Amino acid sequence: MRGLSGRGEPPRPARSREGRDLAEGPTVPLQAAPGVGEEHRLDEVNVTTSDVTRLLCQAVYARPDRVGAIKAWWRKVRGRSGGTDKPRRSARRRIYLEGSDDCPSLGEPMARWVLDHVLNGPPLPVPSYGFDLEPILAHSTRARRRQWFRRIGVLLVVACLVYVSPPAAAVWGGAALLALAVRWAGLRALRKVRRASRLVTSRWSPHVILCVPLALAIVPFGPNGDHVLGLRAGLLLLPPGLLAGAALVFVADRLAALAALAVLSGQGGGLDRLPWVAGKAGERKTRIGSEQTRRELPYETPERFVGAGRDVWGVADISIPLKPRDHEKSVGPLNDSELLRQTGAALLRLGRDAREVTDPLPGFTVVHVRGLPAALWLQRTRAAKLEPPDLGGRGRRSPSSMPDRLYLRAQTVSWSGQLVVNVFVHAALEAGELRLTVRPHVMTPLYNELRATTAPLAKRGIRRLGWVAVQALLDAAAGPLALWRAVARLALGEKAENGRTEEKDPVSLRDRYSTEEVDDMHQSDDAKRHVVLMQACIFRTVSEYLEERGVDTSAYNRQVAAVITNIQIHGDNNAPIQNVAGSGIHGVGQNNGRQGDAQ
Repeated sequence: MRGLSGRGEPPRPARSREGRDLAEGPTVPLQAAPGVGEEHRLDEVNVTTSDVTRLLCQAVYARPDRVGAIKAWWRKVRGRSGGTDKPRRSARRRIYLEGSDDCPSLGEPMARWVLDHVLNGPPLPVPSYGFDLEPILAHSTRARRRQWFRRIGVLLVVACLVYVSPPAAAVWGGAALLALAVRWAGLRALRKVRRASRLVTSRWSPHVILCVPLALAIVPFGPNGDHVLGLRAGLLLLPPGLLAGAALVFVADRLAALAALAVLSGQGGGLDRLPWVAGKAGERKTRIGSEQTRRELPYETPERFVGAGRDVWGVADISIPLKPRDHEKSVGPLNDSELLRQTGAALLRLGRDAREVTDPLPGFTVVHVRGLPAALWLQRTRAAKLEPPDLGGRGRRSPSSMPDRLYLRAQTVSWSGQLVVNVFVHAALEAGELRLTVRPHVMTPLYNELRATTAPLAKRGIRRLGWVAVQALLDAAAGPLALWRAVARLALGEKAENGRTEEKDPVSLRDRYSTEEVDDMHQSDDAKRHVVLMQACIFRTVSEYLEERGVDTSAYNRQVAAVITNIQIHGDNNAPIQNVAGSGIHGVGQNNGRQGDAQ
């Protein structure tokens, strides 16, 4: 990749997730249980070379398919667009999903979003799971830099044309500015007073103004001196000259983008050597790369952690009265940190027991994290002195009025980072009860559009050059058209067509470019199985912990049975109240978390 950017960083070792040991697994002859958070693990996905990292890096080099857009427009004109307004049915639950689930813009809009919200956003990024932010920041910076190079190239073409024929450039420039001003005035008057402007009598007035230079070049008038003939030739040749010069700039830009895609899609992914990032941006990129595994996770709604996945399962809230099983004995001492520690140790032993004949969960890690409101998270990240999060529990004290809570996060990473299942567990002791909260989040695969970015590489030789030339010519023609539409949007007060409402920090790059639900049959099976396995282990360990301390677990077992039944019937932890299995069950949360808030 050095040849593409001119400068490059030295090769760096692949990055793996960091963490702190919660518990050591038993010594097993067949499948040893490594401590949580070790630098290298056989069953852990290499986040630097994962599919998610590679696809997100490729996406910033995507270029719009102008030919495909024209074909879609023509089908729409002929009434054969094939669009449908049928409601979207959830693949996991028996509900209908609201709105659409379209992929946001790729290419340069994506690179700009990454720089605005990640590189130049909050001091620390939202924790990233299953992918590495550092390569994406480096490639986004280079994509943004190439965008400025392309703009400078177009400006140089304009400067050359002005130098060759200053009178013709002045006439065309004046006509273009006057046409844009008339268009803005007419549309603004129509927006304000709902009637045509007195100065703009017709909607075709801007178009007539743009035809004046062509009329001066074609309509004969005297005298016919050398100066007049030069002006006419300039007026006639300047538009195609500008189009051809800009097309050459776009050809170079598209060829450079295809070269970058070829390197990233090749063997090894080209992620061992990152593009050069200068100055403060390079320092910021390095810091983000080292802090992206921080143990503080913000939440923006009562049900969803930012960056933990768009597919949010309903929360399993279980209230356990701490009544003794034997009335002659009192309940033993309870501690939330001890309960989470034992739960983490039990999760680490999944598939690693000496008598176990199956493989463990893929890419499995268990760590303590702090969950806190998004506003407080932003405030802490902007503090002058950043301190590591306190991962201690409350013991037997009540967590009420505490904005940040201790969670045990169990995570599996599979399908090369495309599918990440997070299960967050929180325990609260208060008013003679244990409140167990389990929040499953599923990070869904990336949109299919990100895989299609390498489709132009399938063309070879003359076909690729012809495709690049046609696309570049349409790119050059789309520039003035985009300016024309931008003036209309400005006059009408409309927002730009970005595909999705702009977010407020903190936001997650992974959530933005992930689907709302898991659509693939086998991936959906894996996600459900991983959630059920981890939750079953959590419920079993909590039951054992309570029995060891002499707590009556009969009410707890009924509530757990309700949760498991809801998963089997409704595909979620919770179900409508009238459909909850069992009788005499209290304390099981009945709220279904919002599915995939559009970001």
